Amino acid sequence: MPRLDRFARQVAASLASQAGATVIGMGTGVVIARFLGPEGKGMFTLALLAPGILQLVLNGGLASANVYYTGSRRLSPGVIMAQALLYTGAATVLAGCAAFALHAHGLPALAFPGVPEKALLAACLVFPAGLLSGYFLAILRGRMRLGSVNAVEVLASLLTLCFALLFMAGAGMGLMGAVFAHVLARSAVAALAVRLAWKEAGPPGPWRDRAALRALLGYGFKAWTTNFLQFFNYRLDFLVVNFFLGPAGTGIYSISSRMAELLWRFPSAAGFVLLPSAARKGPDHEGLVRRAFKANLAITLAGAVFLALAGRPAIVLFYSSSFSGAYLPMLLLLPGVALSGAGRVLTTDLAGRGLPQYDTICSGVALAATLILDFALIPRHGLAGAAEASTAAYTLHAFLAFYFHAKEKRRRAAGGNHSADVPQETILPGP
Repeated sequence: MPRLDRFARQVAASLASQAGATVIGMGTGVVIARFLGPEGKGMFTLALLAPGILQLVLNGGLASANVYYTGSRRLSPGVIMAQALLYTGAATVLAGCAAFALHAHGLPALAFPGVPEKALLAACLVFPAGLLSGYFLAILRGRMRLGSVNAVEVLASLLTLCFALLFMAGAGMGLMGAVFAHVLARSAVAALAVRLAWKEAGPPGPWRDRAALRALLGYGFKAWTTNFLQFFNYRLDFLVVNFFLGPAGTGIYSISSRMAELLWRFPSAAGFVLLPSAARKGPDHEGLVRRAFKANLAITLAGAVFLALAGRPAIVLFYSSSFSGAYLPMLLLLPGVALSGAGRVLTTDLAGRGLPQYDTICSGVALAATLILDFALIPRHGLAGAAEASTAAYTLHAFLAFYFHAKEKRRRAAGGNHSADVPQETILPGP
């Protein structure tokens, strides 16, 4: 029971910090929406999607691997930090070459029609900062320094808001001001994350440890596959909406998604604690999962009802009547988002047990459904079609997660055990 109480406190603290970051982030979104309007907001959303895709392709899944191997104490934090720094350098070089090649062949204009290329290129400057912050905050998560990670995330939102006000309201830089605000805020957060991890676990090293790199990339590839599929499951509709309806439609739909995805705050906070907890395999972990799952269902369903009732006036009040069309898509997204939140608690638990492949399967099936339904429904129903496609895919993902988690629970009850394979020589005793 004390462990359950500690878990509840950790989730509550994570939820509070995420709530703070979300409120500040929504404030930033309001500033951007008010200054840029639907079309400019859509351009900004799509501009940030470009480095997001680059990070997704090249991150190697090391953030998830860092949480797992730090939390399970199978690798020392110094070794993990060294591999993270080396990998970030190599990935940044590859990203620069990829951006140059894509620019030379005019592909950004084809992938992101209606978005100024200079905004896309400027947004890509955030690439190394995005990797570093993800990798080093993951190490702190594995060490259960959740308060530090939460504080950094709140600071990131606050810096973005301050820079957005400075560049947009103060300097009148418009779209480019919003992009530079994001880049500068994430860069500052990356520097802070490296400093905190270094202070917590000591300097990085040894640098040349091929066995450790193989272990990290082995787990990371499973997580990378999941993250790749999940990212496009969540954001493919933005690209398809932009293709059919242009940046203005994307801007309105981004508000729909942002509002509905508020329901993911609790499962995100629970997963934030569950992943390192599962990696440590504490005796009361099963109780933690049950408690998190039940609490998530109750909170997300209550949140869905609240958004359904208050969503329309809130959108008009904060974002202006230009975004009133965001309400119906948001309403259609709520059932799928609520169910998928419960599923995310279970797939996070499986990943912490060294079984990220189940989330890969769930995300792959859901992405296939999203792809088919987006092209079938968006041309006919517009933004409502995008929401219908997403909520169907999210629901499918949730029911697959329920099935796989129950399957593994039965396997454990029968005496079976699955875990990530790690070379014996890389397994180190904990401090």
